[in-house]
Amino acid sequence: MKNVYKNRFHPAIINGKENVMKTNITIFCILMLLLAPLLAGEEEEKEFPRSDLWISSGVVLGSFMSAESLYNRNWSSGLLASVQETGLLTHQVNLPMFISAAYSYYFLGDFGLQFKMDYPFLQSMKEGSESSYDLSWTWNDNSGDGLNVLWPTNGEINVIPMHLNLVFKLRNFFITPYLSAGVTYFLGKFKLNSALGYAITLTEDNVQKIDFLDLLMGIEKNIGTLGYNIGAGLDFKIGQSVALTAGVTYMKANDLEVNWKIESGAYTGQILTEQTYSLSEELADYLSTTLSPVTVKMTFFQITAGLKILF
Repeated sequence: MKNVYKNRFHPAIINGKENVMKTNITIFCILMLLLAPLLAGEEEEKEFPRSDLWISSGVVLGSFMSAESLYNRNWSSGLLASVQETGLLTHQVNLPMFISAAYSYYFLGDFGLQFKMDYPFLQSMKEGSESSYDLSWTWNDNSGDGLNVLWPTNGEINVIPMHLNLVFKLRNFFITPYLSAGVTYFLGKFKLNSALGYAITLTEDNVQKIDFLDLLMGIEKNIGTLGYNIGAGLDFKIGQSVALTAGVTYMKANDLEVNWKIESGAYTGQILTEQTYSLSEELADYLSTTLSPVTVKMTFFQITAGLKILF
């Protein structure tokens, strides 16, 4: 007897299996097409640039210096029953603008190191910064008089913060938020100059008189102090290797207090204009101590916006 081996599957069943396989392949291809952008994004994410270089500009909120210095003197001598002197020096800089440059290198995923330097433009004094002097006197017979004098307060300040930061980026396709924190070294210089009044009395031909001097004074100080900064911002990607960036930074260092220095030497009277006086160095140093010191504030907010190159 011949053994006849027959196909155990019906042709309809075979065709059905082929149709199912074709369907599965079609679904797989469709899924691959749908997932291709995501897979490409994941690959792109692995190849995010490890460095960036950016340039920006911005503004610093607040003043670098305290707003005013004060002095007050009350005295009497001979026929002068009372002499009152009051002075107010105002000194505020214009709102500082600056440019920044920074380089960041991401050595561990989203964590990196950043070196950043801000270069403020030279800041001059605000209009209205001045030294005001009020002098009033009363004689023993209750007669008297008074006057007010104004001198300009001139000066400039230039502070360059340099930062070494740890940076963290939460990377995305188009918008990348970032945080930064680190140490800041403030390097710079500022100077001020103005004048203040100083009343004196003298006797000529048995007649007591009053006069005052406009004493020149100034400050010149190099700044070098260490602090810290904390910042946050957003990068908006506009090309394969270009992004717009915007952020804010809080900077903090100890405030600096600096004393005025009054110049000694020869001065001409302001009431008795033909009279010449000599101010000793000892008296000039003493009068300098009667003035409120100028405080250079090293705590402020910085707002920046600029362009970032990714590579």
